[in-house]
Amino acid sequence: MKTVKELHKLLGEMLKKYPECSELPVRIHQEVPYLILDENYWLSDVELHRAGQSGYELNGELTLISEV
Repeated sequence: MKTVKELHKLLGEMLKKYPECSELPVRIHQEVPYLILDENYWLSDVELHRAGQSGYELNGELTLISEV
């Protein structure tokens, strides 16, 4: 599991090495162990749930929202 800080660092390093990638869409690849086919999702939005919001009192989370 990656944190927001780790994701930021990873993307920053990628963009330094491959700046032309900055306009590419983001695909989220999910392997489903009980199915033969893999699922592909495209990142469409993000939601930030800060600590203290309903259901996220302890840590908060960043939710990446995708579409098939």
